[in-house]
Amino acid sequence: MDPAKIQRINTKFRNAVTCLAYGLTETEIRLKIADLSSDQLLGPNKRGEICIASPSMMLGYYRGDCTAAFDNNRYLKTGDVGYYDEEGCLYVTDRIKEIFQYQSWHIVPSCIEAVLMEHPAVKDAAVFGIPHGKDGEVPAACVVVDRNHIVSAKELDKFVADRVAEVEKLRGGITFMEALPKTPNGKVLRNEVRNFVMNSEKK
Repeated sequence: MDPAKIQRINTKFRNAVTCLAYGLTETEIRLKIADLSSDQLLGPNKRGEICIASPSMMLGYYRGDCTAAFDNNRYLKTGDVGYYDEEGCLYVTDRIKEIFQYQSWHIVPSCIEAVLMEHPAVKDAAVFGIPHGKDGEVPAACVVVDRNHIVSAKELDKFVADRVAEVEKLRGGITFMEALPKTPNGKVLRNEVRNFVMNSEKK
């Protein structure tokens, strides 16, 4: 939920406390983080898929093949990527459908976006994969620059390269946009951004 909506709720319901929480209609009691490739159980501060189970959990989706929805221990695979820390706090960082593979590595766009956003000239950023032959997809980015700053793609590329793993470097290049397309609640539409870049390259 974006800050503006929270502010409106706080204004309307002055005696209530508004907070953000992770919720899933299908279930919610036991939780674990599973490795994206092997489904192995992960410990604190290790990013993987959030899987959930409970005694009252649904048995499946109506008239649907639910084989891929559960793991071998009947935990529901939420499709959310995240991790928990030593204090048990849960952090949701991405969706699996947003993740892509470069060679054999899973690339999490939000991690690279967070690095881009550390640059003082970057107002907004979206990272996505673009096809690169046998390597799968390479990371690329679209960036919105703050009006009070001037920055080149080369400078941003080096800024990111100095702060990320070798496989996370922006090999697909950096494209500048006036604004990023978003949903009404403020989520960047990465597919639209990706299509914009792909179509621009064809021209």
